[in-house]
Amino acid sequence: MFKIGFYGGKILPVHLGHIFCIKQAAQQCEELHVILFHSSDDEQRLISQSCFPHFFLQPHVREKILREEFKNEKNIFIHSVNAQRCVPTKMMVENNNFENKEFITALIKKNPDAIFSSEPNYSTFFSQLYPHAQHIIIDPERKNLPISGNLIRNLQLQDAISLLPETYKLFNEKM
Repeated sequence: MFKIGFYGGKILPVHLGHIFCIKQAAQQCEELHVILFHSSDDEQRLISQSCFPHFFLQPHVREKILREEFKNEKNIFIHSVNAQRCVPTKMMVENNNFENKEFITALIKKNPDAIFSSEPNYSTFFSQLYPHAQHIIIDPERKNLPISGNLIRNLQLQDAISLLPETYKLFNEKM
């Protein structure tokens, strides 16, 4: 069992693959900090090219969906971070810039001992950024849920609804 876990990304949009990973990670941690990074230039480009309803891709909506999905989980903490306050990941690796490490550590007020993702190619980056933490890879082949944000962003809501958490349906009914 890990003490402090970290799972983060654009989470654009929140889909069942994210929910699965977060639940799996939370089972392995006393505390899991989920960090929704938003408002990057890359995110704006992805939203502008998306077929998926833009309302559901807005940061405040994604944050509400995550909070609603995990409202009863006492060990999951949701944070929303404007990515413009962070150094881009590629630049961090190329320049050995670790400003984001200090930013994230200050945000969660602890050093994580586990970093969770579905991406094996993040291991080197995470080992440089958090040498004391273990990178735990959850379902990298996406066998449990063969979905991705790229796939969903290219679908209309009615075609993607089976890949999304129930909370989307509640938001959709209110519209």
